[in-house]
Amino acid sequence: IAMPGAQAGEGRGVLFAFRGSRGCRVSLWVSDSPQDFTTVPTRQEFDGLVGFVWRVEHKGYALLTRDMDPQRFATLASAVARITREQFRVDDLAQMALRQSADPALPCPA
Repeated sequence: IAMPGAQAGEGRGVLFAFRGSRGCRVSLWVSDSPQDFTTVPTRQEFDGLVGFVWRVEHKGYALLTRDMDPQRFATLASAVARITREQFRVDDLAQMALRQSADPALPCPA
């Protein structure tokens, strides 16, 4: 994956990969904040993956998927961004958004 800053040797970070109960795969890349990341989740594409990128203080985040429904993924990205802004506390609004992203979800392609 060509992540921002990686070509300049700034791409050190941690990649967390998740597979949900409906087969959807999502990855979260956490690194030092690239200069071009904004504080608002912004949709981008990376080598065939769809992602939302944002920063919180000195950390950059990229939530990535290949096969999740676009609306569901946008809702999930919004919830994850909120959780990172709130120092990883999952408040009522984040819980509600996470539930909304999962409730009507169709299985992802295998």
